[in-house]
Amino acid sequence: MPNQDQSQESAGALPGRRFIYAIIWTAIGVIVVVNLTVNLLWLSGFANSLTAQNVRAQGLQAQRAKALVEYEAAKAQADLSRLAYFLSLDNRNGTSTERLIEQTLKNNFHIREIALADGQGQEFARYSRSRLITGADLKNLAGLDVFEKARQGQIYASPVNFSSYAEPFFTLVRPIGGENRATVLLADFYLRGLWEMALEMRIGETGEISVIDSKGILVANPRPANVLKKLNYISRPPVKNLLSGQTAEGLRYQADGKDLIGTAYPFLINESRWTLLVEQEAREIEGAKDKIKGWLLVFCGGNLLLAGILVWLMLVLKGANRELAQRYAGLLRAREKLAMAKQKIKSALDNVSSPIMVFDKNYALADFNLAAAGAFGLGAADLNKKATVRAQDFSFAGLVAIIKPPFRSRIKSRAAGGWAEEEEAVFGARPSSNGNLDQFQDLGPDYRIYKILTAPLRAANGAEQGFVVTAQDLTREKLLDQLKSEFISIAAHQLRTPLSAVKWTLKMLMDEDEGPLNDGQKNLVNKGFQSNERVIKLVNELLNVSRLEEGKFDYKFAVFDFSRFYKELADSVRARASLSGLQFTAGRPPADLPVKADKEKISLALEAVLDNSLKYTPAGGTIKMAMTADRAVGRLAIAITDSGIGIPAAEQAKLFSKFFRGSNVLKMETDGSGLGLYLARNIIARHGGSLTVSSQEKQGTLVKIELPFLKG
Repeated sequence: MPNQDQSQESAGALPGRRFIYAIIWTAIGVIVVVNLTVNLLWLSGFANSLTAQNVRAQGLQAQRAKALVEYEAAKAQADLSRLAYFLSLDNRNGTSTERLIEQTLKNNFHIREIALADGQGQEFARYSRSRLITGADLKNLAGLDVFEKARQGQIYASPVNFSSYAEPFFTLVRPIGGENRATVLLADFYLRGLWEMALEMRIGETGEISVIDSKGILVANPRPANVLKKLNYISRPPVKNLLSGQTAEGLRYQADGKDLIGTAYPFLINESRWTLLVEQEAREIEGAKDKIKGWLLVFCGGNLLLAGILVWLMLVLKGANRELAQRYAGLLRAREKLAMAKQKIKSALDNVSSPIMVFDKNYALADFNLAAAGAFGLGAADLNKKATVRAQDFSFAGLVAIIKPPFRSRIKSRAAGGWAEEEEAVFGARPSSNGNLDQFQDLGPDYRIYKILTAPLRAANGAEQGFVVTAQDLTREKLLDQLKSEFISIAAHQLRTPLSAVKWTLKMLMDEDEGPLNDGQKNLVNKGFQSNERVIKLVNELLNVSRLEEGKFDYKFAVFDFSRFYKELADSVRARASLSGLQFTAGRPPADLPVKADKEKISLALEAVLDNSLKYTPAGGTIKMAMTADRAVGRLAIAITDSGIGIPAAEQAKLFSKFFRGSNVLKMETDGSGLGLYLARNIIARHGGSLTVSSQEKQGTLVKIELPFLKG
């Protein structure tokens, strides 16, 4: 149970909280009432404004219809005036009366028939667009009002009449001047076009457009039955007000059992005052008011609900704001820790002696350490500079626009993604004459050679975010390696002369040139001779490696028949295999395989491979050699298979390294330099070929050599 102090605190806090709630709900009530009043006044005015807009829309439609009617009537009168003018010329321009009238009928859809009458009122010609005219159709107009007015020189429009098909029309009559002034021109202007206009020009759902002649008779309406009844609209308030000179716009009245709002506009047809009336049911025009009232209630209820939601949201946001402030403070602490960690990483990178550069996913330089700044001349201005990359081929060569000192580089291996994984870059030196990046001349004080390693930066989901480029300075190692090669070359050259002298001395003793030897002496001399031969072979291999690395391993290319060379090689190996207790077989080579190669160097490479098979295949084992040729691509392949001791899988990656010998080989044969496969692979590669090895320990080894040959 709470103690007394807590109870008093709660008791004191509750009235204060109720007071706050009372203030909030009072404010909500005032806001709702004020909002309701303001919106009621506004929406009422909006509804009245909407009604006025609908009335104005009626007026616009009426004016549009009035303009169309006046235009059609004026056009018809203009066409008749033009026709009368040309007819008055008495065909002096060569155009026939019939052609002129037919052209007028064609150009004016509302004029359906045109007639010509003489001075006594007798029609002597009538033309129609819809029926065939015979003599019986010609009328005598003598004594008719339309004829008399035209003969007096007036232009006259008759009252509206109805055709045999109950279509309303009126007749336009005018005299023809000139020499034919006694001739009268009559044209029947049909109001079907006005009728169709009344049908097409709809106003809302209930609106109608009507055309009323000068006598108040309905001549056009969307309901044809009303036109046929010849209804008189003179009593309609808009028409009545228009004739009496009062306002005829937006009048409300009862007609045809409906509550209507109408607008009337006058227009003239040949000085006769006609009326165009637009009517629409009042419920459609003022229907928005009822909808607005319903929406007003919904709006007020929505306002009340919204006010409650706002109060609730304010309380929720207050708590959320408190939590957000706490999280923001935690974020600031985390950002401070992150900045400290970033500074530690930056400090650690700056203390790494190897140059390191970081590139973002757009291949722009994002960061670098002090070693990179010193080695490659980088500064703050180089940040965000982009490497030159084509088709995701990111390599050190693409940094030529970022790195200041000039350099040369080569790619040693690529990753599965296509970017250069391992490269070699040289600064401050010119390559040797053979273009080998391992040998340089004119070494300056700025000479540096780097091993470039590129690794991707990946996000937690594995997506690439950029690259980290690390440069390992191999200058000292390369120089030492070059000095070692030079030392080996000099030492080997110095050893060859005394070794050759020892060889010939031992040979003379073996041949008993200085006297006979007993069996013990012969055995000792033979052992010495064999040991000397092994040393000479080692010296020769060292010299070959030295020449290869110095670019002095001169190749003398010439064309020779590789099939014959293959047979000679097989014969020499067969004899050696027989002495070692091995079974050697060589397949029959394809005929006529000319190659352009250094025969001595090719022989050296193949003998190195075969020598390994002979040395590391136990007695009783087998060695097989076979050759095939693909004449379509011009390449031959030699496969050498043995049943020897094989190579441990863990050591096969070092197979082509200098001085490498397998751990199982050392237990079996202590002699050997480990240079054979190194030399063989370089020689084959120099000839445009390849050398691959597949092996299983205690199962044997397969060596495959491919070389190009001359086609045709």
